Amino acid sequence: REVCFDLVFIKKSLIFCNNPLIYLHKYRGKSINNHSMEFNQRIMSQDKRNYYEILGCSMDANPEELKKSYQSLILKHHPDKRSVAEEHDETFHLIDTAYKVLRDAELRKIYDAELLQKEFCSMPLVFDTVNRKEFVWDEESDLMCRTCRCGGTYILPEEDEFVDNESIFVACDECSLVIEVLIK
Repeated sequence: REVCFDLVFIKKSLIFCNNPLIYLHKYRGKSINNHSMEFNQRIMSQDKRNYYEILGCSMDANPEELKKSYQSLILKHHPDKRSVAEEHDETFHLIDTAYKVLRDAELRKIYDAELLQKEFCSMPLVFDTVNRKEFVWDEESDLMCRTCRCGGTYILPEEDEFVDNESIFVACDECSLVIEVLIK
């Protein structure tokens, strides 16, 4: 059986795994089609949804739910059912790729780990939590500021940017530290 997934996924999996030998040992018996990898890399860069969103399933969906969703979507987007104007629509291939990755238990574990890694990397690592009242008005810059431990400055955005939020994240302008500012 041939497994198709994108090149970016393979590279990230190798990095996430920290040991390429484990990765190669796990997938030694599975072939990877180079054309499919290039194609999947292209369509995944165009479509920002994850494979679960593409199939309309939750991350805890069982194999039967995945299959049912896949079958209904594949019937709807099959190339034989499309008009000539929709000929270049790659949705069918994206649905097929999503299902091929999620139906395989080992690939699904790696894909889930990749999603968690992306989520973790997108969340700021909060150094401290402070109240908005701990910021001081800087008359020179006409902004609410707080000094970072590196000597840089946390600058609070305009109040209309966080009216509905209970807290916001503010990054230092000199280093990588982020603080959570409690608004209410």
